[in-house]
This record gives sequence, structure tokens and C-alpha cells, in this order.
Amino acid sequence: MTQAPRMTVFDLALSQRGYRINRFAKSLTTPAGRAAFAADARGTMAGFGLTNDEMDLVQNRQWQALLDRGASIYLIAKIAIAMGGTLYDVGAAMRGQTPADFMQSIRDARAGRGTG
Repeated sequence: MTQAPRMTVFDLALSQRGYRINRFAKSLTTPAGRAAFAADARGTMAGFGLTNDEMDLVQNRQWQALLDRGASIYLIAKIAIAMGGTLYDVGAAMRGQTPADFMQSIRDARAGRGTG
């Protein structure tokens, strides 16, 4: 039997837990929000009430830990992009792969040559 991959169920409780992180990440959808973050990352995050631990998770690109804390995957992508990354970089990190290996696994899955 194949074991299902680890999944995080984004329910109301997790959404509430991640409110600060998600509010901060949503601010990165505007040019002003991205500029503020680029100029003073910790100050910007502190302004949204993130704890030191949450700020460390963001700065260290701990995507799975942010997801576990209630961050929306869509808003995690906004954080990654503001930091010069992509959603594929997030996926690769969460799977323990390089971005190139992650992209190859996607191509293989689409071609029916792998499990994705």
C-alpha cells in the first residue's frame, strides 16, 4: 500500500492561528508592501505582529513550518516571490529537492514516468 504524503488541513483553527502571517503576506501583493519588506523585512513583519519565531521562519524560508503555523500556500508564494523565489522553489524545498529536480519530477509525472 502506498502511504499518502503528509498533508496539512487548512481549517478554521489553523486559519486563525496563521492570521498574522497571512495578513503580512497579503501586504506583499502591493508594490508599497514589497518595497517596505525589501527595505526593512523584520520591521515590516513586526508591524503586522509576527513573533520573532515567525519572522525567523519567513527569513529562513521555512515554508512547511509556515504552512503548519497557518499560512496559506497562496500567501506563502507571495512571500517567496517577494524574496526572489517562486512557487516552484517552495515546492522543491518542501519536498527536499533542488528546484531542477522538482521541475523534472513534475515533467516526469505529466509524462506518466513518475509519481510527481
